[in-house]
Amino acid sequence: MERTVSLAVPAPLPVAGGAAVAVALVADATDYGRLRAVGLPGPADFGRYLREAERQLRGIDGHGVAVHLRVLEPVDYLDYCRVRGLRPGAPAARVAYAADPQLAGEPFVYAGQRMAQLLPALVDDHLARARLTVALAELAELPGARAAVGAAERLDDELLDGLGEGCHRLLLRWVRAERRQAAEQEVRVAGGRRAGGGRQAEAFRALLAAGLASGARGELLTVSTGPARSRAAPRHTVRGWRLACGGLAPLAAEELRVLLARLPDQRAGLVRAGCGPVRVRAGFPLRRGSEVPHGTGE
Repeated sequence: MERTVSLAVPAPLPVAGGAAVAVALVADATDYGRLRAVGLPGPADFGRYLREAERQLRGIDGHGVAVHLRVLEPVDYLDYCRVRGLRPGAPAARVAYAADPQLAGEPFVYAGQRMAQLLPALVDDHLARARLTVALAELAELPGARAAVGAAERLDDELLDGLGEGCHRLLLRWVRAERRQAAEQEVRVAGGRRAGGGRQAEAFRALLAAGLASGARGELLTVSTGPARSRAAPRHTVRGWRLACGGLAPLAAEELRVLLARLPDQRAGLVRAGCGPVRVRAGFPLRRGSEVPHGTGE
């Protein structure tokens, strides 16, 4: 007989404004199979696992206890157990992993969502927190980090101001000493107000700051969809900036075309399939983020 899933929930811990519990949730069927192979209790069927997990989460939430969620990722979890001498199938191991503050940023708080809405949001948040953790670790090793953080915030604001109304995806990739990093964020600007950003924006700015402070080389590309003015397919505009020597320099349209031709993975990742025509435009000068000194103290 199949066992029901146990979320291995610890006793509520006091937090500001009430109590909370930390729960690690498996978000992928393949990951679930790998974890069951090392002793994770629960039903063989991943769909049933999710249904029972949702029921238990709703029950905890219904008692007025906040639920802080994180993804139970097999490689990370097994490494965590190995380092600490824990048995992966033991409830105590999952409790410890769920509550371990190794990811940067505020915890993801369950708000009563159904699993269909919860899992994509949780995975996106997990990836953003992982990028933020990496970026903050990079910054901790760099002189000039404080100035770079301020410059990254100003550059991000100026980019969005310059892109104007519409939906914007910002993609950042850089390399330093064979260490490659990437981040992205999506923001909607309407009536002068911005929607989106959140943890994605936090991770994006931190990684941009690390690139500025370290003198990394890379690119910041944007794809923008303006407000709809007709029933025709929306037009997407791609712009680019080169990251080098602690600053961002605009790419001319032809330079961007050459870059995209040399980096097909960049081109494929910019505009999703079936999104209509694309035009390439030069980046615009950025004034607020003056070059950040790198390799020296603040």
